Amino acid sequence: MTAPSLLETHPHEFGAHLLFTEYDLKPYFAARNSIQEHDGGGSDLATFEHNERTYTITFSYQSSGIAPREDDEINEVHEYRIRVHEVDAPERKASFLIQPRWASMETKEGKPIPTPDVLAVNVKTQGANIEPDAYPTLLRKAARRLDINAQYFEEVHDYSTIYDAARYVRIREQKSRKIHSRNGVLKRTGELVAETDYRKLVQDDRKKSGYYHTVTFSSDGAQRLLRHRYAKEIKHYHTKHPDSFDEDSPLRHPKLETSFQKSKNKSGAVPWHERDRLKRELEEQILNLLGWTGLPLRDDGYTYISDGYHDVDESERDLQLIDDPTPEIRDEQDALVVQKLRDMNESDVEVIDEIVADGGAKPREIAEETEYHLSTVYRALKRLEELVERGEGGVRVASRHLAQRLHDAVQDAEEVLKQTVDKAARALDMSEEELDRRGSALVRWMQEYGAEIEDPENEVPKVKIRNLTGTDIKEAVRELLRAWEKVGKSVRRLKLGTVKYDHPRLDRKDFADIGGVANRRGTIPAKSRRR
Repeated sequence: MTAPSLLETHPHEFGAHLLFTEYDLKPYFAARNSIQEHDGGGSDLATFEHNERTYTITFSYQSSGIAPREDDEINEVHEYRIRVHEVDAPERKASFLIQPRWASMETKEGKPIPTPDVLAVNVKTQGANIEPDAYPTLLRKAARRLDINAQYFEEVHDYSTIYDAARYVRIREQKSRKIHSRNGVLKRTGELVAETDYRKLVQDDRKKSGYYHTVTFSSDGAQRLLRHRYAKEIKHYHTKHPDSFDEDSPLRHPKLETSFQKSKNKSGAVPWHERDRLKRELEEQILNLLGWTGLPLRDDGYTYISDGYHDVDESERDLQLIDDPTPEIRDEQDALVVQKLRDMNESDVEVIDEIVADGGAKPREIAEETEYHLSTVYRALKRLEELVERGEGGVRVASRHLAQRLHDAVQDAEEVLKQTVDKAARALDMSEEELDRRGSALVRWMQEYGAEIEDPENEVPKVKIRNLTGTDIKEAVRELLRAWEKVGKSVRRLKLGTVKYDHPRLDRKDFADIGGVANRRGTIPAKSRRR
């Protein structure tokens, strides 16, 4: 089956540590000799051709801060930088910093430098608008023009890693609004993507609508969205002063870009040999986002803009394209909130309220604000672990959407609490002030079990329990009796009353004598009748 023809994405920023071990330190000393032959370096020392483009070379050196080895006949360990850029498009560029590497390296101050146990050169590689595979080739071509043996840079070692990579498409301004709009796909993704350690949403419209919008998420978020491995940032942004450019200028129109985020990635940098997988993930993220927005995945001759570095094009590629997952994620999170709300007790509500109000807090801070014991806070967090995430900065709600839903739920819970207090006050024939002094335990019990109590003067008390999930009816009734006693009411009279509740194992309502339930040894009602 032929792969579909899809819009090409373009390389942008790139960063890698390319390690070369085959010739030990020979590449380093060759660079040292070359800089001396070129009188300390300079700009535009030479040119070379690559893919029908002309590149110019700049050569320089800098201090490394590394202490020389005992057998090195030098006082200063320098690093040597080769810069290249395309003559006609200077932002298509690369920088190669040649650094020595050996075991047990130290700074001049004697501090150890973490390095692999190899004798080699590391080439810190940075650039823009160049495909990753082209960087070693550009390095070899530049080295050859500087009289450095190009073979030194043939074999990239397996320890080499990528720490930065980005790909983009440039979109016509009028078409990109669906991406960054108030209810656009970027905002939905930022609100819903949940992970255990990092998520960030930025919306900056100060200079113009859609000026700088980003969503950043860790490896967990990447897995949630597209079953990807690598942490990413999705960015919709304009150049600094877009309205200063004519309508025909590419710089008037924004970029949609996806970049790898090493600091948020579970495994850190990406191994060099996984660069194709990284490229694939970046491309899939961009194209899926376009698809979720309803924008074309092929060149329609209008939506996408060529710029000075890349032309709009398409090619046959077998990439993973799926339907927008954010509605499903939203539904799952809504269902989770509903499920958890059914089981929340008073401490759960107060803990989650504190987290939502502050945007996150440490357990000890939550305990201080709620006046709960720290162990109570930890138990609440354990029950709420599907809603919250823990990180170095404390505990926070796992997504913005969950935070909003929980905020609304807490407001509803506070209203329920007011209603519960009113019901308890009427049942006990007390003022709310008196109930607050003596009946807080009873109010908590009524709230936790969704209970109602009637204590008419000439009838036996009646108790109705709506939420018995996970609790034995005997234990619930005994808690009620303790709370009732604290209020100063007659426990003997309450035991004469009845309790109506959902049977813990059968799909039915049960009635039982309160005294009988409190005194029994088993957990199944000895005296009950179906209604």
